[in-house]
Amino acid sequence: MTSTVTLGPALRAIREAKGLTQKELGARSGVSASHLTNAESGARNLSLDAALRIANALQVKPQAITYEVACTCLCTCTRIHGERVAP
Repeated sequence: MTSTVTLGPALRAIREAKGLTQKELGARSGVSASHLTNAESGARNLSLDAALRIANALQVKPQAITYEVACTCLCTCTRIHGERVAP
């Protein structure tokens, strides 16, 4: 059985904070841009392996991309869940 995780808003927030497009993140992680689009919108879950590769490509701890809401402030935030997100 394959484990899956729902990512959605946290994944998008971190990717955007890093200044990456879905295509760029896909190239770094080996996960297709269309799969990232579906994961960010909540239309599709990612395997645990894919989630770990994405976290590694974003240079964040895996748990950072699994939170339901990454940031609720309206500024350009450099911290997500207490973890610094450098562009």
